[in-house]
Amino acid sequence: MKYLQKTIALLSGFALATVLFSCSSDDSDTTAAPVVNPPLKELKLSVNFDTIYIGEEIYFKTINSEGQDIEAEVLTAEGTVLKNNKWTPTEAGQYKFIAKKEGYKNSNEVRVEVLSLPDDKTQGKGTFIFKGKTYEIQESHLSLQGMYQDKTSTKQMAGWILSSINNDEKIAALSIFFTPAHLIQGDKYSFELPKKDNILQTSLRVHHLETFEIYGYTRQDVEINLNLGDPNEKNMISGKVVTKCQSLQGEPFSLEYEGQSRIDLDLWDY
Repeated sequence: MKYLQKTIALLSGFALATVLFSCSSDDSDTTAAPVVNPPLKELKLSVNFDTIYIGEEIYFKTINSEGQDIEAEVLTAEGTVLKNNKWTPTEAGQYKFIAKKEGYKNSNEVRVEVLSLPDDKTQGKGTFIFKGKTYEIQESHLSLQGMYQDKTSTKQMAGWILSSINNDEKIAALSIFFTPAHLIQGDKYSFELPKKDNILQTSLRVHHLETFEIYGYTRQDVEINLNLGDPNEKNMISGKVVTKCQSLQGEPFSLEYEGQSRIDLDLWDY
């Protein structure tokens, strides 16, 4: 009898130990592994102009770390989301913008300076005719693109784009040309402002303002005549522009504008 009692006690102790060991083992097995979120991707924000006047529209662009265009929300410093990533200021001042997208870090901050309309600014007048339709020129911008080398003579040239813009139809005519650049010392160059007698290697392009879809482009028989003064302290330049081409998309193109254009020299770093 005592032997049986001892046997039962031993079996009971073994069973209890087994249960305890099993519970302990189950508890460790059900410990949840830490959740590792994938690293956030890089997002870069840029704007077509960082210094503008009241009433001028600007466009923002977002790209990833590989330089590919991606869709993202662009916001003001106050958190207002821009519609179609474009913005038109109504007051002068300094403004800040960032872009946000799920799975990405917040973008770099972009600052835009909005200037009051200069007192001496005149209303420019002009039109361009493309594929038989006449467009009023509502904005005119002359921008220096940088330094380029002439493949035929190996001389350095300054590249320019004169943008004649119609905001209603979201279309722009780009008169593209070069002017001579001169070596100062070392690898530093100066440029010549465009005048009626120093225009080189002309071309013409018409595209959509927002999508940049090209409606027409040619380097053949493009005549660009400029009669411009010097820039003033408000970065405005006055004068007359005439651009003609016998065949752009199979039809004649012509442009005439007289008044003031905003000039942008920020890209020149030579």
